[in-house]
Amino acid sequence: MRTSFYLWPRYDEFVDASKTAPPSDQTDIYSEGGENQFVGRSAFYIRDGANGSLVHNVKKAFQSCEPVALIETHRYGEHVRTWRIFLCRNYRTLPL
Repeated sequence: MRTSFYLWPRYDEFVDASKTAPPSDQTDIYSEGGENQFVGRSAFYIRDGANGSLVHNVKKAFQSCEPVALIETHRYGEHVRTWRIFLCRNYRTLPL
């Protein structure tokens, strides 16, 4: 089954490095001969559950991560689901 996620690039994917791009000063990261288009960007991480925390790899992939919202959905007055939203700033690839 395909979803909209098939259309979006993944954070761990690399694209061909531009021949005009300056060389990276990060020699301790794995680059697969390309560049990661998400480095330096921020993202929202959304997980199910009121008490959910971030997994280790997500914490290490960003300079900082902080909870910014807790959303509870209700239907006919009954609690259905809780979502916790984190703001993750400055993505960086993980060193090997």
